[in-house]
Amino acid sequence: MDIETVEKYSVSQDNAFIGAKNEFNKFIYSGAISKDVYSVDMLKNEPVLIYDINGLLLYYQFPIEKNGENLGYIKATASKVLGGPVSIIMDSPDEICYDKLLSDSVKSFEKKALSSEKIISSQLVEYDYQYLYVMLEIKGHNDQLREIIVDQDGETIFDSTDKNKSIDGHSYYASLDPSNIDEKIKSWDEQFNEKAGVSKASEYMDLWNQANLLTQPNEYWCTVTTGKMIAYWFGVSDSYTTIAEIMDSIDQYGNPKGTPGHDSELEYYTNDPDGLQLPTLYRSGGQIVYYQGKDHIRDNENPIASGVSAGFGAHARAIAGYFYSGDSEYFRVYDPGKYMIGDEIFSERYWENFDTAGIQEWIFVDW
Repeated sequence: MDIETVEKYSVSQDNAFIGAKNEFNKFIYSGAISKDVYSVDMLKNEPVLIYDINGLLLYYQFPIEKNGENLGYIKATASKVLGGPVSIIMDSPDEICYDKLLSDSVKSFEKKALSSEKIISSQLVEYDYQYLYVMLEIKGHNDQLREIIVDQDGETIFDSTDKNKSIDGHSYYASLDPSNIDEKIKSWDEQFNEKAGVSKASEYMDLWNQANLLTQPNEYWCTVTTGKMIAYWFGVSDSYTTIAEIMDSIDQYGNPKGTPGHDSELEYYTNDPDGLQLPTLYRSGGQIVYYQGKDHIRDNENPIASGVSAGFGAHARAIAGYFYSGDSEYFRVYDPGKYMIGDEIFSERYWENFDTAGIQEWIFVDW
């Protein structure tokens, strides 16, 4: 997706907040989010701004607060090309301190910077699907400007003047398919214009709860941890190592590595005699239809192993619930590593808008 199109359909903060309130109200009105705990008035128009690595605003993340206590957030989209007014609704406390992430990254870089280098600006960026970093604009010798992406320790992940640290392929906007732009914009408008209580069709279900959520033990084992969460659902308590061995997620030296692909996942869920040995159905890309996922959860009462990609990276999570209200279609995601900041991994349980999610792969377990 080119920059001009993203900017043409950009969403103002005020409209993003209206869209976030509308979607939040749909969840509360239907009972998917408890009205005994949450109200629309808790949503604050004081967003954390999260940018794409190409410098364009990606999300307005509006906090949900009660008496100064954080109870979650709503991540609203900054451009209609993303397909819906809201990407994620998290109805549990947000453990990340974004101001601290920004300040720690700046301070750490300043300690390592040359005397001629000065930070002009800093902003949060989503790098690949699950990495939250800080982008700095630096003025150096002879007023030369460059952009770098750093972690909270000030280590450089990307440098616009270093060909060995390219960001090619890591932009979420760049990964979007321009051929369905009209469909995405139509979806955004339909969800934005629909109010809670107007829709005749509204339904939700969540098979799991917060106790089912696990945090992946390292940066590689999102697929393994998703397998472990799903195994628990079927009464199996295989260790991380057992699942990793079957999924080919341990290298020749005994170190964790990323799972090669869905065939390795299917080894654990279906094929290997030491795995779950359950019937499965694999779907990807255009084969994925919202109502097929909803029906599997509702009728079979079983979860989905979901792989999602945005930009260069890919990530695995479990889907164990759904919500729809008119044109708004969401899944309940149990994410073992939604964000990785430095060495710390944050797992989250949230509602994800089906229309704004990246390219997906699904494995229906016990199909």
